[in-house]
Amino acid sequence: MPKSVRYETRYVGFIDILGFKELIKQSARGGKGPQSLESIFNAMSLDFSGISADYARQSGTGADALDLRVNTFSDFVVISCRDTPEGLDMLCFAVWCVARDWLSKGYLSRGGIAKGSVIHEGGKEGKPGLVFGPAFIDAYLLEQEVAEYPRVVLSKDVRQDVRHWQVNGGGAIEAVKKLVARCEDGPMCIDLFAHLRRNGFSFLGLDHRLEAGQFAQTLHTHLEQGSDVPRWHRKTRWLIEQFNEAVTRTAYADLTIQPHGF
Repeated sequence: MPKSVRYETRYVGFIDILGFKELIKQSARGGKGPQSLESIFNAMSLDFSGISADYARQSGTGADALDLRVNTFSDFVVISCRDTPEGLDMLCFAVWCVARDWLSKGYLSRGGIAKGSVIHEGGKEGKPGLVFGPAFIDAYLLEQEVAEYPRVVLSKDVRQDVRHWQVNGGGAIEAVKKLVARCEDGPMCIDLFAHLRRNGFSFLGLDHRLEAGQFAQTLHTHLEQGSDVPRWHRKTRWLIEQFNEAVTRTAYADLTIQPHGF
């Protein structure tokens, strides 16, 4: 083993698409819409260079200070950033962008964000990507054992850092202030609809009606598809309640999914 190989302390995000096995089966049978091979391929072909550039432009933070690394495999994406306030801010922003993009395309997602030791090398120059270590395992277990609903939850260490920065820190975007919230059942998570509840974020543009409509359509579809599977129905209903609460008294209030839809 090369002497230079050692763990780094980084923020690590793990996020995957729910129900992916069934989506793949449907795609092999010529599925349509989100169940089509083309749609799944496009959903997993995320442009992280665009996400990173957008954040860097708005925050004035150089790419080297963020050190964004990404690996995609099957139904999940692993993202990591430096163990700095800017790195955590970037990671929260990137995870939020991924979850929004997938929801707008018809997919529900779930994940975790942890902090700790990890080896993470993004694929480049013909070499495969590589990721392993305690922080990766912690992020994965958060998704498996804590998140439960379609959301991305934060580990205890990350929650402590978020609380500290929400009080003392401040960047141009301040994603941890805008995008992280406490859930009623305990965990702290990424607020998927944070921009809608504020009638848009100025750094993204203020008109999100098309995206909000796509969210509503996805939620309607999943509610109908899961009507005979109580476990799936419960998870979708939870996300619908988050959506309805976010858009109430905003410019998107007319998109609220009515109770009779349940």
